[in-house]
Amino acid sequence: MPAPIAAAVAEPILSGSARRTLVSVPYAPYVTVNLMLKRRVLHETWSVAAIGEVFVTLYDALRTQVAVDYRGPAVLGVYVAPERAGDRSLLALSDKALVQRILDGLERYVPGITGLVVDADIQRFTYAFPVFDTGHTKRLLALADDDSVAGPLVLAGDYMVYPTFDGAVESAVNAVDRLEDYFG
Repeated sequence: MPAPIAAAVAEPILSGSARRTLVSVPYAPYVTVNLMLKRRVLHETWSVAAIGEVFVTLYDALRTQVAVDYRGPAVLGVYVAPERAGDRSLLALSDKALVQRILDGLERYVPGITGLVVDADIQRFTYAFPVFDTGHTKRLLALADDDSVAGPLVLAGDYMVYPTFDGAVESAVNAVDRLEDYFG
């Protein structure tokens, strides 16, 4: 779970220092939008990266479930990232404004896509990616030295190593090692 949520959930067990450290981990937000379409628009690829658009990735959510020549109703997944890690404006946009921004960009690549949209499912992630900033190492050291997270409570998450999926996996391995040390 994200560091600020871990701080709230484990509040009775964590030291004040550990709670303050966890709450101080900065996160970049992220938004995913699934556009339900009357027909499939990506035929030659599963995923498309976009540079200079409001969306960073488009993906055909049906690709692995339908024949290559399928042309029926589809779901186009759209990943939307902020311009900067600290930019929270995506979280504040209304659903309608967010979808319109996406469609404005998509119209340049798939003319007429607006007329294909039946509905949209929007998920906003306040704590999508921990930010590797100048305070990251200081936070890592503070949490590593804090007895309240030395066992039986052990923190694991990408904010505990390096803010990537690999960091989250390494953090989980480190947590298991710490538990083995704690319980012998």
